[in-house]
Amino acid sequence: MTTDLLRSSRSFIEGIIARIRANWPRIPPQDTRSRTWARRVETLRDLPDLYRPFLDCLPAAHTEPFPYTVLTPTFKDIPRRAEREKLICLLGSELLILEDIDDHLKQTRFPLAGRCLVERGVILLQAWITVRGETSGGGSASTTLRYNSVTDHIMAPFVDRLRPSPAVTSAVDLDAERERFNYLAQTHYKFYSHGRSSILPGARVQHILLQPELRRTKFTFLGYSLSRRLSPAHLVILTDTELILIRDDESQYWLKGAAHGAIWSYVPRSLIASLAFTPGEQGLLTLHVKLKDGADLQAPFESSAEPDLRRLIQALPT
Repeated sequence: MTTDLLRSSRSFIEGIIARIRANWPRIPPQDTRSRTWARRVETLRDLPDLYRPFLDCLPAAHTEPFPYTVLTPTFKDIPRRAEREKLICLLGSELLILEDIDDHLKQTRFPLAGRCLVERGVILLQAWITVRGETSGGGSASTTLRYNSVTDHIMAPFVDRLRPSPAVTSAVDLDAERERFNYLAQTHYKFYSHGRSSILPGARVQHILLQPELRRTKFTFLGYSLSRRLSPAHLVILTDTELILIRDDESQYWLKGAAHGAIWSYVPRSLIASLAFTPGEQGLLTLHVKLKDGADLQAPFESSAEPDLRRLIQALPT
């Protein structure tokens, strides 16, 4: 009797499992994560039909050989991060961005070689590049390109070409310039690594200023302290061609330990109107990087950093 009951129960359970499997949504055979990857387009034949007529009309000097071209993914279902697919090309001295808006291809062209502000973020699997500045047509625009950080290496050439190109000379020892970050290796290895990798061949490092995470204790009880974060950690680098600001993601206030990833801002020196610092809240000093378009990039520092801030400002005469 017990055996019959077990067989009946087993048959009942197997029947339920079979029904669940039959009605379970089918999972596409491809890895859905790859839908968020940027994709390299290497030939005209690989282009989606939407973009092919546009590139067909370009002068042969721009399409032979085929320019460095990438197709960014579409983000539709992520709140506040919806993005359309974009095609990005390096065409001569310009960055071309094509975007389909209501069956019409919108094109934006940014000049290369240090004439735009570039922000690059990599936070876990989320990555983006924002380009802001004067377009080749004389107007101004800001465009954000989002993609999975797995394909960050595919997007890196765009950032490299948008940044100002140092005058490559044999007098600049790249290894020696990168060794200037060695003092950070023991205490702030992430910024040591990011700082070194941010220096382009031919660039001269003129100033490095690190500000660890800023926190203030709110109250202490029975040996336990409750503190509030005022600012994430950040690193300011001044070279002979640009100012680089590398910072932790400020939204990771809940995280214990070092924040994941980082955000880079590459500011060509030619776009900087002035550098200054002012007294801020909680006894801090605020560095202001004022751009010629009116933007004001800010970074807080401890008051003890005042001598270093003064040296930074002196290294960038206006």
